Amino acid sequence: MKHVTFRGSHVYACLAILLEDFKINKTDQEIALEMRLPYLFTSNRLSKTKVAFVAGTSLQGKAWFDLFLNQYQLAYIEEHLTKLKVLTMLKTLSMFKRKALLSINIDQARTAVVFSHYAMMTETFLFILPEETDSSSYKFLELDKDLLLTYLDQHVDVGYINPTTDIPASIVDAIKHSLKTLDDYDKYIKNFCQMMHTNHKQKEAFELVFRALLIDIRAMMKIKNNEELYQDITQLGHRYIKYLRTDEERFIIPLGDAFSKVIASYRMFIETYLKRVEHKLH
Repeated sequence: MKHVTFRGSHVYACLAILLEDFKINKTDQEIALEMRLPYLFTSNRLSKTKVAFVAGTSLQGKAWFDLFLNQYQLAYIEEHLTKLKVLTMLKTLSMFKRKALLSINIDQARTAVVFSHYAMMTETFLFILPEETDSSSYKFLELDKDLLLTYLDQHVDVGYINPTTDIPASIVDAIKHSLKTLDDYDKYIKNFCQMMHTNHKQKEAFELVFRALLIDIRAMMKIKNNEELYQDITQLGHRYIKYLRTDEERFIIPLGDAFSKVIASYRMFIETYLKRVEHKLH
């Protein structure tokens, strides 16, 4: 049974469960490594003044999943639906014995689950909940239509896998993009750490900016067995959190140089891998 094998990999564990229908036996960690997830880093412009930096298992959706799936002549199909249309979609998929990946709200937290099937006898929807420990069977959540609607956001992304003839995207281009984004990341953090910010802005910056390195890239270094960089990020995280725990309304986190040093090490990690890939291509 597929389960969560490393921090934050619930969505990738769900993807591993979807792959079982195509006789592809992969763990969440194997998927992450095959798609070169430890070397991928990007940013999303949220508004004129806000940008989010994204890495590791926070990289989700078709553009990223297809880096893995296209190697097996498969593609991830995503549909953005209203909650009522989700019910119709799931019933249709069940008719063709197809599973799907989506997020529902459990205990006020969005949780990635795999839609397994619709039980016509009981008129209920069954979902697989990926667990953090291995088991001989999956844990299921069974919901009727009315209860499921309370678990869904107003709009939901539903994803499933189809065969394809698409040519895999260039991993070299993706990694080069990561290096460019990493330069932007370094500059952004240096500038941010030189300025005083409100407590709210600092907390927001953790989610949008610092999380990418301190949580997601750290997890990637763990599965790559890069103990030195893993420990460097861990120690930097401890220093950062001490500043973040203050009750002051406005404060500064003077760790720009420390972040820059760790980012430089991560950049070298990516560049070393890129050279190996380019050498193989030539």
